[in-house]
Amino acid sequence: MEITNKTARRVRGSRLARTALLGTVAAAALTISAVIPAGASSGSAGVTRARAVATAAERVPTHILQTTRLKTKPTSHKFIFIYDDIQQSQVIGNGAIAGLQAAGWQTSELEWFTANPSTLVTELRTALAQHPFAVSFAGATEAVWGSVVAAYKAAHVWLIPSVVGPQATTYPAYPIGANISSFLQGGAALGDWTIADANGHANVLVSDVNVYPILTTAYTGFRQAFRANCSACKIHYLPMDLTTWATNSATTNGQIVSWLRQNPTYNYVMTTDLTFTGGLRSALNTAGLNNVKIIGAQPNPPDFSALQAGQESAFVANNNTVGGWAIADAALRLSEGMNPAQSNLGQPYQLVTPSNVSIGFNLVGKPAGYISGYRHLWRLG
Repeated sequence: MEITNKTARRVRGSRLARTALLGTVAAAALTISAVIPAGASSGSAGVTRARAVATAAERVPTHILQTTRLKTKPTSHKFIFIYDDIQQSQVIGNGAIAGLQAAGWQTSELEWFTANPSTLVTELRTALAQHPFAVSFAGATEAVWGSVVAAYKAAHVWLIPSVVGPQATTYPAYPIGANISSFLQGGAALGDWTIADANGHANVLVSDVNVYPILTTAYTGFRQAFRANCSACKIHYLPMDLTTWATNSATTNGQIVSWLRQNPTYNYVMTTDLTFTGGLRSALNTAGLNNVKIIGAQPNPPDFSALQAGQESAFVANNNTVGGWAIADAALRLSEGMNPAQSNLGQPYQLVTPSNVSIGFNLVGKPAGYISGYRHLWRLG
């Protein structure tokens, strides 16, 4: 669907900007590794269970997760989405705007830069001055935007943070456009694929961008699958040093390579966001680690090419376009005084492997009838 009524946006995608996001809240534990103990289940039964989950997760989702219809056909309000320079966020925003335009709302856009988190607060204040019904953005934790909550409450404007992950909040009533359940279940499906692929003998180094709580949720699901279905498997958790990555991504890949060379029994490396490990295949091959398989979450278009070329092995994708429509669903429910919990059911996910990678980036995890599904929920015919 073509997006109209757009404000001019600057070119996005600076790697340095992406990686500096939330540097002010990065934990000291970023450079500390932790070993995750193996689980209690083992043997062929665990592998069989894992293979069944993985096979099911490879199928294209057939429906959106929301089911409760609006009380009436929606009336028009104003909505603002504040983009950042990460591709996933941009896709989410496009989906939210497309959904609300389909419902007859007025939409506009602003932009903040992840290299300077204070720009999100600035743009949130700019948005509030335009007297919208709701404002949304993706990814940033409350440590960045919490200072504006009181002003939004006082103005009776809804703030809809999306994909912010599990955390304490001073704004407990806010709806989240993409629930952690999608990331948790997707991470578990990737874990089960790994168990099946290794026939119950997977040792995995996990590289996690843990200043993004939503990404760590994918790791949590991955770990749960191992605990349930593979006691012989091992996970070693290595938080990613974003400060180092922002300076030179090759240094971060070098840290991964160094650890794997010291632990040659590890045969997989899983990253919670494939955005942050570009060039890893080349680094592994240069180090003679050709047999280490790369798996992960949150792929971008180049990852589909890498999977087809055998440079990556599997990844799990949440459909961010549909996640954006879930934000629109939340705004519409709030406009009718309804509980937005339906919107918070998450978005579909799909496991991508060599057997189904031909589906491509734009269609992965996307139910064919998602637009008609939302239109039905919103009583638009």
